Amino acid sequence: MADKKKKTGFALAFWLLVALVLLIIFLVKKDDIFTNLKRTGFMDKVFGTTPEFVQNYQEKESKSGKNAESNEEPLVIEITPKTTKTETPKVEKTETPKTEAPKTEEKKEESKPAKVVLPDEEKPATAKPIVEEKKEEVKPVVNETPAEKPKAKSNLSLCFISIAPDGSINPKVITRSVNKSDSPLTEAIRLIIAGPDKMASAEKDLMSLIPKGSKLIGASVKDGVATLNFNDEFAINTDGEEGFKAQLMQVVYTATSFSTVKSVQFLIEGEKVDFLGQGHWVGTPLTRNSSF
Repeated sequence: MADKKKKTGFALAFWLLVALVLLIIFLVKKDDIFTNLKRTGFMDKVFGTTPEFVQNYQEKESKSGKNAESNEEPLVIEITPKTTKTETPKVEKTETPKTEAPKTEEKKEESKPAKVVLPDEEKPATAKPIVEEKKEEVKPVVNETPAEKPKAKSNLSLCFISIAPDGSINPKVITRSVNKSDSPLTEAIRLIIAGPDKMASAEKDLMSLIPKGSKLIGASVKDGVATLNFNDEFAINTDGEEGFKAQLMQVVYTATSFSTVKSVQFLIEGEKVDFLGQGHWVGTPLTRNSSF
């Protein structure tokens, strides 16, 4: 208990000493403190009002200007940053556009005459030779296109029908110049089925009695015999018996005009038939001397 009392007594003595020191400092600096509070309005800014004893306090003349300046410096620092921050950006914004405007105008005026003069002098010099070169290149191309080799021609003997004044039917073999074909026999049979060319003077009075719709399905030659395979329409002739006779003569006379063919074997849809019509024999190969 004695120790605790000693400690508390020592603490009280310490705080009394501190309070005494602060009181002495206050009494010594009292004039400076009241003077700064009155000048800066610190109490009004912090608490909203300034006490009357601070407002009514009268400053002493014996104070030097150095102490006043030293006491005011920390208070001025708090107020000045607000004004400096707002003033600096305003000055920079207004000054920058004024300096840039005259620079851009001078550059534009100097560049315009330089650009206009150069292309006007260069264009006519470069355009003329380009046009002349194109014309020279086109001419040889036009001359080369018509220089195509003509297609090879060959003469085919085709048999059509001529009707005499007495009404008799006679085979008539004519020669026609056509484009050369790899299968001339097939081409010749196709042409007699199509009929004579009425624009040719040698064919305008002739006709074909092969039934319409007839088609040659296949053709082959072996040992002088041409085997010709026709469709069903070839076996139906609306011109009667004279029509069957005429169509057989047209095919036989046309096929045997080739040196490699001596006779013709008829097939209908790939099969042999004995007769066409009412008695026209086709069961064996026919020649020009056969009785149609």
